[in-house]
Amino acid sequence: MQHPFVSYLPEFLDSFGGHYPPRADFDNWPESFRPYMAACDEMPERLSTLNDMAKFRHWLEERFSEVDITETEKEITARSGGFNPQLLGLLSCLAHLLHAYRWGTLPVTDEARTITDMTFPEALWKPYMQLNAYFGFGYMGTTFAIITCNGIFDKDGNLQGIRCYWNYSAEIKRHEEMVKMIAMKVDMSFVKFARILFHYLQLGNGTLRDHESHVEEQIWALDEAKKCLKNALKVIHSKLMTPGTELERLFAPYFQDILGWGIPPTDIGSTAADLFILHILSAFLGIKASHDSAREKLPATCKKLLSCLDVAREDRFKVIGLSHPGMQLRLSKAKKGLANVYYHFLMGHRKRIIPYMKYSRAGASGLINPENIVADSQAYMLKRALDFTSVEEECNVSMITESNLSQSWWPEWLIILAATLCLLAAVYST
Repeated sequence: MQHPFVSYLPEFLDSFGGHYPPRADFDNWPESFRPYMAACDEMPERLSTLNDMAKFRHWLEERFSEVDITETEKEITARSGGFNPQLLGLLSCLAHLLHAYRWGTLPVTDEARTITDMTFPEALWKPYMQLNAYFGFGYMGTTFAIITCNGIFDKDGNLQGIRCYWNYSAEIKRHEEMVKMIAMKVDMSFVKFARILFHYLQLGNGTLRDHESHVEEQIWALDEAKKCLKNALKVIHSKLMTPGTELERLFAPYFQDILGWGIPPTDIGSTAADLFILHILSAFLGIKASHDSAREKLPATCKKLLSCLDVAREDRFKVIGLSHPGMQLRLSKAKKGLANVYYHFLMGHRKRIIPYMKYSRAGASGLINPENIVADSQAYMLKRALDFTSVEEECNVSMITESNLSQSWWPEWLIILAATLCLLAAVYST
């Protein structure tokens, strides 16, 4: 019997035209879609020159005051029978317009952050809600809408640029493009990563493995997944979170804040944690952070693929009935090697973003008090470290016995001490 992930992955990829991120179409639109892209193209200049929340919202309201959305809704319905690249493009365009309307200026103001209830122009809100219902996620802006569906690709599938922006200044726009393209490039590793997991799960679980060569093959697959993940994530720290760059000053006020949403009941907005490859990795390893509300921001097809990894977990990393005594340890070590790439990325990322956070009183995930950055980051790091303990416990193998102790999960008291020292150093060096 095939694993559910093995059965569903081909259908999942077909639902996005065979690619992930999917290739959106921003050009071959029906007439009723075109006013949205025209407004999206004009929007960065208006945000910059008006520089006033009320005036910008008035401009956008006037822009769509006489638009009859009946045809727009009909065109969306006509394209809702399967994969349609025009709907992906419209989704991203509307998400950018709605986030701009919600905040009204760049940088985002303290006044805008106090708003927790808002009525949006019907011509923007109704088609966006229609698309959200079709794709199957909540109403707030999501990484899928703002980044995943916002790429421009050439005929060979190479990412060439980004279609929708918020910033008008050429310098800041260039940095916005870089941030969005880096996020897209991380998720462009998803298909390769998913196919490696596909191969691993094809070989069976626990008692279904009938030969040591199957386990050898799975160890190889976990090592390949580790390489793939490491290559995907290193671009973030090598090109995005490099200390002392101009992006450090611009990131929060001109990009991160406008990604937020801040309106209950779903107020988080878009974050890098929504990248699908990270969800898939967490679900495969059994890390708790991949569940619950974080998944609600994903399309229904993505949630279904993740649910396939939630089942038949008990024997995913156990060797049962084979005579070779070291096979379990080797499989467990390969699993832990994959988990360590993610774990060390998260810990390093949290430390590196502190200099970025000091330029903003609000992040995509809510208000930030600069005085509490160290304490909040320490608590976050401890929580994530404890999330990862389930990865070790599932294998019933104590990784602390391995010769390379530097790769072991740290004791709780050491995590707290190390997090505090590292974060204090990062804050006081900036």
